[in-house]
Amino acid sequence: MSTSKDIPGMATLSTIIGRRAALEVLRRYRLSDLLHLDRQSLVAMRHIGPRRAETILALPKLLQQMVCEPTEGLSISCSQDVYELFRFRMAALPMEQFLVLTLNTRNRILSEDLCAAGGINTVHVQPLEVIRQAVLRSAPSIICIHNHPSGDPTPSPEDRLLTERISQAASLLGVRMLDHIIVASQSYYSFSDAGSL
Repeated sequence: MSTSKDIPGMATLSTIIGRRAALEVLRRYRLSDLLHLDRQSLVAMRHIGPRRAETILALPKLLQQMVCEPTEGLSISCSQDVYELFRFRMAALPMEQFLVLTLNTRNRILSEDLCAAGGINTVHVQPLEVIRQAVLRSAPSIICIHNHPSGDPTPSPEDRLLTERISQAASLLGVRMLDHIIVASQSYYSFSDAGSL
């Protein structure tokens, strides 16, 4: 028979909001659901008042601040490096965002730029906006990153088409598109690793 100690995150959340409140929250929601809960849903639960609700809602923001270290100057050697840099920041977003990293010849990040923000399951990106960042910084290569709030990193047909369009546009200007990585809460998809670039 399982106990409350067997519930993932129970011990940690208990120290923050108390055992009864943590048990109530984790009986209804998975730990990853805490990233997307609203105040009204929390306050409606037993043992969760406005103060505890605010504490729970502050946790993802605190986590994001902890993991949002500056990326400029960091070296990228593989898709896993990119995922580790952006997984907590991007997986927690309720809407899709599209970033481009510009890199120098040694694969050190020159800049990180937000090119577009979209809806729950789509983001509209202009390849010109992505390539512009590389041209502005005289960057020889780029890595594109976007998130899937659904938690499934599988690329859509639109993701595949966008990747192809950006890669072609970059190539015309002598910029290499090294990868396009789709970030989800538990995993990622790399177009480069999959042989699609």
